[in-house]
This record gives sequence, C-alpha cells and structure tokens, in this order.
Amino acid sequence: MGSLRYVCNSRPDIGFIVGLVSRYMSEPRVSHMKAARRILRYLKGLIEYGILFRQDYEGEEATITYFSNVDWCGDKEDRRSTTKYFFQVFGVTS
Repeated sequence: MGSLRYVCNSRPDIGFIVGLVSRYMSEPRVSHMKAARRILRYLKGLIEYGILFRQDYEGEEATITYFSNVDWCGDKEDRRSTTKYFFQVFGVTS
C-alpha cells in the first residue's frame, strides 16, 4: 500500500480508493487484497497516463505549490465538509 500511496502523487485519480483500502492495513482481509490488485490492474491498463514532473522547465527549478482549504462540518444544516485545493507547477496555475 505504501507504493500505491506514493503513486497517488502522479495519479490523483486513485487517491480516494487507495486511501480507503489503506484504512484496513492493520487488519487486512482477502477483499482488501483483491481491491489492491484491482487498483494495480487499473494502473497497468493506463500506464501511459499520469502527471510527469520534469526536473527543470526552460531553465527554471521545478517548484510545486499546493494550497488547500478544508472546512470540517462547516454547513450548520447538514454538517457536510467542504474541500478546495489549488496547485501551481512551475508558476503555472492548474
């Protein structure tokens, strides 16, 4: 699972399911192993996709800036949480 957590840096689409399966690593069951294998099969099928971080970009040093804002149970009516995030790579907003 540690390797899958690392892959989440370049494959944010698997972040949720890897986090979900990681919760059960202290007492894993067969179903959790099957889920991990399914994630690996998914990644194998889409090996050409992902985010590539180059070491330098037109002479600039690689910089990745990440900002997040989380409001846990901020909505007084239904107690839902909200999350916002912002990435900046090489000074370019995404």
